[in-house]
Amino acid sequence: MMNALWLVGITLMVTAPALAAGQPGAVTLEDHAAQSWRGAPVPRAGNYQPPAGKPRPAVVFTVGRGVPSKWTRPLKVDLASAKAIAFRAHADHRVKAALAFTTPKGSFTREFSLAPGEQIVVLSTVSFAQSADVGGWNEVNGATLTLTPSDAGATVTLIGIEAMEQEDPVVRGEVMMYHPTSGVTDTAVAYPLYAIIDSATPGPKGWIGKALAGHLETMTGVKLPVNPQGLEAAELSNVILLGRDAALAAGAATDKELEPWSYSGFVIKADSPTVTIASKSFHGVAYGIYRFLEKQGCRFYGVASADVIPKLDAPLLQTFELSDKPVIFFGSPGSYATRGGTFALMGDPGKTVPKGFLDSGWLDHTAAFLVPKSIYYDQHPEYYSLLSEGKRLAKTTPDVRLMLCLSNPDVLRISAQRALEWIEAQPDRHTYCITQADGADWCNCEACAKLGNRADQTLHWVNHVARAVGRKHPDKLLMTFAYNGAEAPPTRVIPEKNVVVCYAAWPNATSAPNSLGNYDHPANEVAYQQIKGWMKIAPGQIGIYDYNAAGRMTLYSMADRIKWMARHDMGAVWYCGINKMWEDLFKFVHGRLCWDPHEDVGRLKNEYIRAVYGQAAPVVTELFDGMYDRLMLDGYQGVWPPGSYYGYEFVDRAYALFDRALELTGGKPGHDELLQSRSLFVQNSLGLNPGFNRQLTDDQYKAFSRNLREYVEKVWQPDYQKKLAAFEAGKAKTAPTIKGLADRVSELCYVDIGEAPAEGQLPLRLVELMNNPKETVARYRQNYFVQKTDTGWVIPGIQFRGGKNFGGYSWMCPPRKDTVAVYGALTDVSRCQARLVLEQSPPTGALVLKIEGQDSEKAWAPPPRMQIWVNDRKIFDGANEFPKKDWAWKEYAVPAGALIKGENAIEIRNLAGTDNLTAYWIMLNEVRIESAGN
Repeated sequence: MMNALWLVGITLMVTAPALAAGQPGAVTLEDHAAQSWRGAPVPRAGNYQPPAGKPRPAVVFTVGRGVPSKWTRPLKVDLASAKAIAFRAHADHRVKAALAFTTPKGSFTREFSLAPGEQIVVLSTVSFAQSADVGGWNEVNGATLTLTPSDAGATVTLIGIEAMEQEDPVVRGEVMMYHPTSGVTDTAVAYPLYAIIDSATPGPKGWIGKALAGHLETMTGVKLPVNPQGLEAAELSNVILLGRDAALAAGAATDKELEPWSYSGFVIKADSPTVTIASKSFHGVAYGIYRFLEKQGCRFYGVASADVIPKLDAPLLQTFELSDKPVIFFGSPGSYATRGGTFALMGDPGKTVPKGFLDSGWLDHTAAFLVPKSIYYDQHPEYYSLLSEGKRLAKTTPDVRLMLCLSNPDVLRISAQRALEWIEAQPDRHTYCITQADGADWCNCEACAKLGNRADQTLHWVNHVARAVGRKHPDKLLMTFAYNGAEAPPTRVIPEKNVVVCYAAWPNATSAPNSLGNYDHPANEVAYQQIKGWMKIAPGQIGIYDYNAAGRMTLYSMADRIKWMARHDMGAVWYCGINKMWEDLFKFVHGRLCWDPHEDVGRLKNEYIRAVYGQAAPVVTELFDGMYDRLMLDGYQGVWPPGSYYGYEFVDRAYALFDRALELTGGKPGHDELLQSRSLFVQNSLGLNPGFNRQLTDDQYKAFSRNLREYVEKVWQPDYQKKLAAFEAGKAKTAPTIKGLADRVSELCYVDIGEAPAEGQLPLRLVELMNNPKETVARYRQNYFVQKTDTGWVIPGIQFRGGKNFGGYSWMCPPRKDTVAVYGALTDVSRCQARLVLEQSPPTGALVLKIEGQDSEKAWAPPPRMQIWVNDRKIFDGANEFPKKDWAWKEYAVPAGALIKGENAIEIRNLAGTDNLTAYWIMLNEVRIESAGN
């Protein structure tokens, strides 16, 4: 930019160097002396005191209500090469103004307006109206200023006038909002900013304001003070106001203006001398300041070192007005703007009670917090679920599983009282979960049954709390779940207006098994019908609780669900975890989609990769797109990619791309995300393994070899070296061993790798396994786990083929290793079979078959019918008698002659007529065949 010429400080009637001469110069319009201007009321010399900083000399003009006042002064200057005139002043009310330059033959005149506050009005010289035969700008011999208040008397403090060789003002040492000329207007206006008034940040004041000030300083080189001492928002201009309180105090916004933008939304007014960023919450203000910064050219990606904060040539910020709120108001997986936690808006009951008050508890299951067993159980066990066998849920039940009797009047009263106390303890939060425990032990008392189905029972309780909260805190929202038996819509009750119900879209046959499709997909018909039912009774109050975590590759599919939700007016989503593979990318894309579901996912993905990975972006793009393209190509619809996904050619290319990308990003943004994604990819790839009795193709063995090598060299060895260094430095008590690696390999292929020959070396059998997996597995894999004892045989769960092998299982029960479950007859995992090889003829005496097992934990699911077969002999047919949420041994007589010398088959069948994959199952841990009486 060319130099600006401030027209001050030159003696009256002295000719300044002409702009046409090509040298910076100035003309005199005033010397800040009142007698330089002629007119009435007589102006006075004074000072202009900005909101922060030193006072400046000025000339003060006063104007009566609705009465035009005119002042003139002589001057002599050549303005032939001036492109624009800048008029800098402060007005205490809105004023119409006219500035005229006279010549011996006529005048150049321009009308404009002054807003309340300080501003620089930039007037292009070609926009001045010319009288007939005015002559040229080189003959200026006087100036006239006319001021007309629009509605009341006004004071205008003239700070300076600037003649410029360009149309943008040159500003140094100040930050200004700037509205340039355009095809619509030929008037440019700049608004100087002096401070930030932050009334939004809870706790120590100024956190949000300081974040804004820091970014603005990076951009402009100017540091705006935050909450300078003695500066109040009321009657203040030329500052940035943050938060509802400051905006209301200054008259810059009203509650009526903020109301439509809800809790997380914001209103930005940045087209006047005062910038306002206001919201009903500090969360909304935080979103607002980052949107303000985005309008100035900043970009935020959740990886701080990749964020783009431009350095401006001149400290001129774009003026604009904008109001916005997220379409999906809750559940952003790491705010796209503030990079805050997902649950910044959600009340956390664990933060309001002493440590240890709850023995367990989750943010989204709050029953035990609302009616704590440590306070009420001993005196009132009736507050908790009555089980089907007529007993109350035990006091020893973990808090996260502690379900309530929702019909009990005292439970309703206590829940409402504690919810109000919770809100008062965390008043800065917006949404509070009022939810049953994460269990299936619904109360079976008559009063609960009379309320209706499980959703009716839930809403009977939640609505009571909601009415109490609504009376005292009408701006707060309660959230509950259609979950674990309460998925079907209620038949008698509808949610109160301050309640949002999130439907839990289970990724299995009972709800939404196609995790790559939205709820219109035929496979997700159950979820579709139940969601539609909820939306019919409570439109605008239904959301989704989606299962979306760890190594799952659901960036696009989850985005499709967000778009589906937006089309169906569903404004809440709870991400039950997020993708850990490409985690920051997922956060960025989905954070943006929660604000605008119409955004293009591919464009957002590409923008993130280019910004974060820089020169590695083409490599990362090929890697990322290749992984998702293969997922789509295979047509997989489940939660996790299948073993066939990880073929050799694919994984080999993926590892090469990972290596190249890591090489290009070493120590740069995105490196950590790549390492995490690679580690997850390796471990997921090992799902393709030669496990117990599993047959692999040659290509799959080749892939297993590649994946195992990656795991050992890129995952296990770096971790081992890190632990070893910590031990040698005295930071760890024990030295690391290879036991964990040996256990992992045994889980994958049941090969014992043995010991390492020396420190720092790998076991020879492990090296052999990585080099020649097919031959090594064939030679060393353990396929037969039956143990002979003095009294018979022990057959662990791992020996059984078919069913669903869980490995270890501990959900709501004591832990067991190597368990296997059989599900209903309409599934493909309804039976399991183990082989028992007898080298000699079986004993001739009475034998019994013993099973340690359990029934599904769902209290509402009756025990399914079960059959037990020994070879071709059915030895049991009837309802299983195993307990729920615990293990027990049951005995069954083995008829004489059922066992034979050689190979025998022990088979368990589930005959329940269902395809349900969450209930009606039978799980076994161990089977024993012993002589009767042992």
